[in-house]
Amino acid sequence: MFSKIARGLTISVLAAGMASTGATLFTSSPLAVASAATVGGVASNELTSFSFPSTTGAPTVLTWENFNGPNGTNISGTNPDWGPGVWRSLGGTWRIQGNQADTTSSSLGSINVHSPGLVDAAVEITLDRFGSTTFDAGLLFNDNDYSVLILRYQSAANGTLALYNWNGGYTLMNSVSNLYPGGITTAPATVTLRARTNGAQIDAFLDGALAFSYTLNAAEQTTYKSSTHNGYGMWAEFDTTTKFDNFHIDTP
Repeated sequence: MFSKIARGLTISVLAAGMASTGATLFTSSPLAVASAATVGGVASNELTSFSFPSTTGAPTVLTWENFNGPNGTNISGTNPDWGPGVWRSLGGTWRIQGNQADTTSSSLGSINVHSPGLVDAAVEITLDRFGSTTFDAGLLFNDNDYSVLILRYQSAANGTLALYNWNGGYTLMNSVSNLYPGGITTAPATVTLRARTNGAQIDAFLDGALAFSYTLNAAEQTTYKSSTHNGYGMWAEFDTTTKFDNFHIDTP
């Protein structure tokens, strides 16, 4: 609510609902608010011009999946709740369990959905460790079904968040450990991971806070920022306990 006093007369303007249009609420040309004869001497005045941006700058959701459905439903081959592509398992069986997703793979489990041409994006997932103190799960992104970037949430070293690439083998790119100095049993029941890639920069978030960043070198950009590296999804290693929920891909 914006208010302006014009010689004793309060003019109130409700701005809500107009911000999204990018419209100018008022011009600065003189506006006669009342006749002096009818309001007892109140003269004309002018209102100040205010303009609002046409967009908020918030990310746009491109793909969304909440994994609601009957227990045991195979996710691979299905469409996400919103957005392009089809879920494709690259390792293990991925299923719906308790309106969340998990993998039955006792080794490596991964599944992705491709968004053609999308190489700059933010991908997010909620992880539920289901009371386990041994976990290794996370996000995969900029994937071409063989070489891929992975953000791993691990129980090792009192809790670790680590960025790896896989191109025939794991390479550690950056990490932060000792997330829970009081021991892994003090880790929260659920966490939210977010990986954002924009140009050469990768930002890793844990529960909304920036944990670390990494800058891709020229060779890494050639590999992981090509137009074919447009897969985004979920990843787990020797972890059949962790549950996945609220997956989405956004503009960066």
